[in-house]
Amino acid sequence: MPRNPAGLLKLSAVAAIVMTILARTSVNVIDIDIWHQMALAREMFASGRIPHADLFAYTSTVTPFVDHEWGAGVVAYLLAVHAGPWAILALKYLLIAATTVVCYACARRRGGELLNWAPLAVPAVWLAAIGYLPVRAQDYTYLAAAALMWCLIRDEEGSRKWILPWLAAFPVWANLHGGATVAFVLLGCYWLERAIACKPHLHLMGAGAGMAALLFVNPYGTDYYYCLWRALTLKRSGISEWQPIWAVPGNIFAAYIVCAAAAGCCLVIAVRRFRSVPPGASMVMTTAVLGGIHVKLAPVFAIVFISLVPGWLAGTEIPHLAAKLQRGWADVLSAPWLILLVVMTYAAGFASITKPWELKVPGARASGMDSCYPTGAVEYLKRQRFTGNLMTTFDYGAYCSWKLYPLVKVSLDGRFELVYSLRLFERSGDFYGARPGWQSMLRDYPTDIVLIPARATVARVMPTSGWERVYSDSEYELYARPGLHLPRVELHGPPPDGTFP
Repeated sequence: MPRNPAGLLKLSAVAAIVMTILARTSVNVIDIDIWHQMALAREMFASGRIPHADLFAYTSTVTPFVDHEWGAGVVAYLLAVHAGPWAILALKYLLIAATTVVCYACARRRGGELLNWAPLAVPAVWLAAIGYLPVRAQDYTYLAAAALMWCLIRDEEGSRKWILPWLAAFPVWANLHGGATVAFVLLGCYWLERAIACKPHLHLMGAGAGMAALLFVNPYGTDYYYCLWRALTLKRSGISEWQPIWAVPGNIFAAYIVCAAAAGCCLVIAVRRFRSVPPGASMVMTTAVLGGIHVKLAPVFAIVFISLVPGWLAGTEIPHLAAKLQRGWADVLSAPWLILLVVMTYAAGFASITKPWELKVPGARASGMDSCYPTGAVEYLKRQRFTGNLMTTFDYGAYCSWKLYPLVKVSLDGRFELVYSLRLFERSGDFYGARPGWQSMLRDYPTDIVLIPARATVARVMPTSGWERVYSDSEYELYARPGLHLPRVELHGPPPDGTFP
């Protein structure tokens, strides 16, 4: 029998959380958006100014041009170019660790002890980790949302000292990622709770007004407000991360259901015990709804959930169950700690296989991957010193821009709400899906070469278009317009992985 079963339980809880994080974030395939962020930063440093017109597309773009992720691009560019891939991975894990610590600090401040927090944190980590590819601009939003939870908890305790530091930091968040709009949702929910309960709330209205005014602190001026409005109101039915949570792989949906069910159960327990709705209930419910409607917002729900819900159990009988588990060695093996130990063992094995210390730019599909980068096709264009316009998919246009600009411009990339119209996005989908009228994309824009995934529907009909296939591998093909004389290359086997940056 161990001398300190309580300490062993806490160590097991910490290990389970760490191993779960590693398992869920260890497949370090570089995020598709980091390429256009770094490409913009590269041009900023080269020209000494922030562009106010798009540089990378040859198709029609929207005006005004505003990139609300420009700050994240500067950070990624400086780290990648001057320090290398390890710095990008270090940034990713630093953001994860900081967000986790702040979430736990919030829960602890509200009375949620580690042994009560950990069982709820495991499904929350599983859900939140879908947003942690290396490195997404929204990772800053996740940390900032957790920090706002801390500020609002301090406000509930009667302190107003958080307001000025928060307002000073808010423009930094807004220039790293436009997800700073999440702050208005969370603050609005908290303000509504206070107003209904007839508690002091006018200072929150002042803080919200200050945040709205501080959005003006950006390189684009008032155009930034228009960009945010367009991004919030634009339809995104064709983009996977904006689909409802039930449209994604089952394990993510299951994690969401567990978190939502746990939040509901804890809410019922707290209401029955204290005869009142616990603080933060509106924030948890609102983010749960938003996370259910859009996958991209599910990590925000997970962060709010794990910051607030464990504290709802403080003062109830639930925490005493953890104390009972500390009385003997045999109890360590009882639920829910047996579950945590199984999760920890699984996660350790999975993380060792996926090598969380490696940054990947895969050139071919692997197990569990739906897509891969056009590494071979891009290298072909570089060897040919190709100059012109390249039609690309939504996912990998930014990668082509980073590798080939300024010699090559692209038709489309991941800057959907920032640069392109919904109509262009739909027409691109019609082309790659070979839907009626698909050839109009070739006629209406001055395209020189088309990049086509080998598994795309249009790959089967493109040979009838009159364009010449000049490159092919197991994943991608390149078709050149008539009259553009390029050598034909066929790779037998998977193309090599790409390099970063």
